[in-house]
Amino acid sequence: MCNAGEIEANPPRPENNEDTQFTLENFSQTASGGAFVVSQVPSLPLPDLYLPSQITDLDAIPHEDEIVLTWTAPGDDFDVGKVQHCIISGSILDLRDSFDDALQVNTTDLSQKEANSKEIFAFKPGNISEENATHIFIAIKSIHKSNLTSEVSSIAQVALFIPQANPDKKYTTPAPDKNYTLLFLTKIILLLFLIKIIILELIFLPWYCLWLGLL
Repeated sequence: MCNAGEIEANPPRPENNEDTQFTLENFSQTASGGAFVVSQVPSLPLPDLYLPSQITDLDAIPHEDEIVLTWTAPGDDFDVGKVQHCIISGSILDLRDSFDDALQVNTTDLSQKEANSKEIFAFKPGNISEENATHIFIAIKSIHKSNLTSEVSSIAQVALFIPQANPDKKYTTPAPDKNYTLLFLTKIILLLFLIKIIILELIFLPWYCLWLGLL
């Protein structure tokens, strides 16, 4: 017991003994989260917000009177599934900013393949190529079942075939008709014969008249 006015020191701490060790056991702790309820869940399917993937390897080459397109099939959702259909447009102008205003190619015969498959489609340029046009640009947009549209594909440019005159080919003048030639020569001979008779009459007629007068 401390007396008034006296200061009493704290008791000394026990000395640290390095030989003293404590063993800790493994333990775990769990707690129940209880129950929860999700309300106002829509009964209809959730809207599809994923766009079809963009076609980045579109290629076009001319073949006779057609243009052959090749590309890797896009997916319905990015690179999964297959799209509903594709829109192919062509123009003599760049399609980057004018895709929707360009003429569309009839793709009725184009069947969509699974993503990452190779697509091949051939068509005739038709009204896309104007008179004196030397090339056209072609691009594709993919549409999936929710009518979401992909970005415009890479632009493919194809040169149109322009027939050139063959300098090695020799053009010959067709031979005239033999009957026509024979008729023409006959007319010339008759004309010359008539001219000869007229000349003879002009020369000998005065002498003939003079001779008749002498008789």
